[in-house]
Amino acid sequence: AEMLPDRGCLPMLNTVVTPHNFRELPAIVALAGELGFHSSLIPIHLPPCADDEHRFYGQAPELRFDDDSGAELREIYAELITLTRKGGPIINSSTFLERSPDYLLEGHAEWPCRAGELFFSVSPQGRVAPCHAFEGDWEMDFRDLTKRLNTTDYRNEVHTRIAECEGCFRPCWAEISLLMLEARALGEMVRVQASTKLGRRRVDTSSLHRRLESSPEAAL
Repeated sequence: AEMLPDRGCLPMLNTVVTPHNFRELPAIVALAGELGFHSSLIPIHLPPCADDEHRFYGQAPELRFDDDSGAELREIYAELITLTRKGGPIINSSTFLERSPDYLLEGHAEWPCRAGELFFSVSPQGRVAPCHAFEGDWEMDFRDLTKRLNTTDYRNEVHTRIAECEGCFRPCWAEISLLMLEARALGEMVRVQASTKLGRRRVDTSSLHRRLESSPEAAL
């Protein structure tokens, strides 16, 4: 944090949200802010079910949220949304944060997926898929992309596959769609970028040192 430029720099701290750490999210965001970082809060994507019922939300029961934690989870996210709207150090859009508890609790969140239109997944071998869900299943060589992209057959196939997909909630896909299609999400990102360009990052690493010195783990 001390070595990064204090202007024109948007450092982020990615945090994967699980049942083990969701109560600490406000504290994580606060600490990241003290270090001049923005927080990116990513709902955990679990391994597939054994029967392939759901590609993104399945096994690892110890990492699934139960119904008992639902109310507390939503309360914490409401706090984070309020902080975001006040200009707090969170990179996620308000819409993404509003819908994250749905995904964590139910394995599904509504968002305008634009796979194959606003974003693609490109493999190291140069194979292009609408997103990672179709890698190895429905791909094309990158040299064929321009020839197929605007064809009716391609568009129909993309729409059909999206309609049949059980859905994920990865910010790299969802936030791009929200940014392009929702005025509020775009406005929030413009505000973040503007503050990065116009303002100076305030870095308080002394708070981190105090936290480490006061934690039991620091003595190990």
